[in-house]
Amino acid sequence: MEISYGFSRLGRYSYDIVDVFETMGYIFDCDKAAVLEMAKKVREMILLSVAALQSRDKDAASKLYEKADTVDARR
Repeated sequence: MEISYGFSRLGRYSYDIVDVFETMGYIFDCDKAAVLEMAKKVREMILLSVAALQSRDKDAASKLYEKADTVDARR
């Protein structure tokens, strides 16, 4: 259940990023640095989650929580 919730949460982050881009319309002239930074962090979280699940790395959880806190703080 916890793993499923974690992946659901990462999916929500990804969806939120796409939603911001769609909501704002034409944003090519806007500074997207913060959104792109969060997109990069969420991608790292997804890759780390999958790798941790495959290798059953319990220590990766603390890294994921740190990254999640960073993303949550920027929302």
